[in-house]
Order: sequence, then C-alpha cells, then structure tokens
Amino acid sequence: MAYVFIGRSGSGKGTQVQLLKDEFTKNGVKFLHVETGALLRAYAKGDSYVQKIVKHLIEAGNLAPDPVVIGLWINYIVNNFTGKEQLIFDGAPRKLVEAVFLDSTMKFLNIQKYKILNIDVSRETCIARLTARSRGDDVPSAIENRMNWFDHDVLPALQFFKTNKDCIVLDVNGEQTPPAIHDEIMRKIHLI
Repeated sequence: MAYVFIGRSGSGKGTQVQLLKDEFTKNGVKFLHVETGALLRAYAKGDSYVQKIVKHLIEAGNLAPDPVVIGLWINYIVNNFTGKEQLIFDGAPRKLVEAVFLDSTMKFLNIQKYKILNIDVSRETCIARLTARSRGDDVPSAIENRMNWFDHDVLPALQFFKTNKDCIVLDVNGEQTPPAIHDEIMRKIHLI
C-alpha cells in the first residue's frame, strides 16, 4: 500500500507522517518513507551543475523543477523499494504533473487503491500556526507565498486524485489536536 500525505504548509503533515511511521514500527510493519524535502536537500549538497542549480533554487525559496523532483523519488524507490514495504509519500506531489506521474508509478508498482491523506486545514489556521512557530523561513511574505502556491499548484493535484478511480482520497480534519488527527487517519485507513 502507499500513503500520500497532502496538506498546506502548517497543516501538521510532518507530525502525522511521523506518527504513522511510529505505528508501523511498533507493529513490525516495514515502510519506505519518500520524503521529497530531505531528498532535495541531500541532492543540493552535491557539486554537479544541476545540483548547484537546485541548491540555488532552494536557497531562494523556489520550488525545484518537476523533472528533478520526480527523478529523485523515482531513483529512491528504484534503489530502495523491495515490494514488501508500505510506501509513505511526504512532500509530493506538489503539482498536477507530479500527481499524474505518481499515479503512473503506482500502476507500474502494481499498488492498487493507494490512499491520499488530505490533511484539511484552513488557510487562516495554517498562517496562525506558521506565524507562531517563528522558524527562520516563516516570515509573512514567505507564508503568504506558500499558501498561494498550495491553492495554485497543489489543489489541482488533489482534484486529479479525487476524480481518479485508482486511488482513495481521505479527507482528514486537520483542525483537531495531533492525537485526534492521528486517530482519524488510523480509522480511515483501517489500521485501528
């Protein structure tokens, strides 16, 4: 099975991914965590021409181009997936083209009815959460850009999944406490 986490910046996606990984670990379930941000940051440390471009884009707060992102997760899956693990996607897809590619990857891997976990949190709540955590990149203009990017790029990807018979979109109320969100996810993916 594959679990694809989608949500605004500040929705608590990372927390929920970690809680699901903890659950799998506790129950002896093998998983492969495809974390786009970590893959990009590791890639950007290299010295090749493309790696330097990616590093510059990341440092400027821009998105890495689709071929690089898709290439990184495909390479990671090809080199690490044995067919026995649960796949957890975190930070992808970020755009419609990535959603279409992820869907074709699931078909290629023969993973049927993969689950999209849409952590649904209002724009206002996410802005408040990001403003409160005071991380270096959580300045008002950057937060606004991330909210606009979600509306412009991620929502069409989510809509693609909602009309796709090969996956199941599970809307999760992200306005709850983290444990309550986790409980809802576990119920909806039938693990409790």
